[in-house]
Amino acid sequence: MNAVASEKKEPKREKNAIAIRRKILVSSRELFSEDGYQAATITRIREKADVSIATFYKYFDSKQSVLLALLEDERETYKSSISRAVEAAVDRPVAYVVSVVEALLDPPDDPKLKMLWREAIAATIVISADPDVGPQIRSDNEFYHRQLESAFDHLRSLGLLQPNAPVKALLGVVECVVAYGFQSYVCERYADRKSFLRQIRQQLSSILTPWLA
Repeated sequence: MNAVASEKKEPKREKNAIAIRRKILVSSRELFSEDGYQAATITRIREKADVSIATFYKYFDSKQSVLLALLEDERETYKSSISRAVEAAVDRPVAYVVSVVEALLDPPDDPKLKMLWREAIAATIVISADPDVGPQIRSDNEFYHRQLESAFDHLRSLGLLQPNAPVKALLGVVECVVAYGFQSYVCERYADRKSFLRQIRQQLSSILTPWLA
């Protein structure tokens, strides 16, 4: 086989591999959001994706790894919008932080996506103790922490936070409030996306306003 033919085959194999992996992820996402994480066995996932057991294990070593790949995909999808929100001009500090939070969470309106997030939150709590997947979950959490930290650094660089503001403590409180609020939202404890964001705005205003310059 000559070099040109070999080069043509490699991109084709790569495209096929990407397509197969995507098919498994899409099938998993549908099953997780419709029937729940526990009910979505590897057998059901591969049958829905129409792949053999060997093909499934070529791309994923467990159902947990599929879930983590889905969460990573979500993060990658919104990276550019998160960066824009963090780097945006600041007119009102609280509204700015809320916009960063909204970009980080992108609260879904679709009931199936809410179901997916409920299942993801529950599953990641359980599997975070697994030494093989725990570091990846922590890495994901650290990504979101860094974005919020960048937002606070942006406010501080603009002189919008008091010099003595306990930034580390404020970050911890904001993260707890946002995480609990998002969990409540996907569990249908808010009427809609607007009411969730309105509540987050009120809570962040109470937390941040005393420390604004």
